[in-house]
Amino acid sequence: MVRFWGVRGSLPSPGADTAVVGGNTACVEVTGGGSRVILDAGSGLRALGDELVARGEHERTTLLLSHVHWDHVMGLPFFAPLYMSGSAIQLVSGAVPGMSLHDVLARRRW
Repeated sequence: MVRFWGVRGSLPSPGADTAVVGGNTACVEVTGGGSRVILDAGSGLRALGDELVARGEHERTTLLLSHVHWDHVMGLPFFAPLYMSGSAIQLVSGAVPGMSLHDVLARRRW
């Protein structure tokens, strides 16, 4: 199953004017065969995390970042499962020349 939690470009713009197409930035949940992969961590990640916690499905997730532009990582600080003991979140991204993903995210000014 594929569920879109965010489809906007650079800036989230939730509200009545964007309700049909969505107002959060890139975040797509893909589930199947007992696995979950989240594609990008835009602002839609906050609502997805809240729902996963409410359903008790937050313990194991793979989060794949297509790239590390702000609109694709801005939801990370608000993803509740990251702060819950017992959660195993595998965070993966494409190559960033000369830097690890950890170093790239550590340089962000949250």
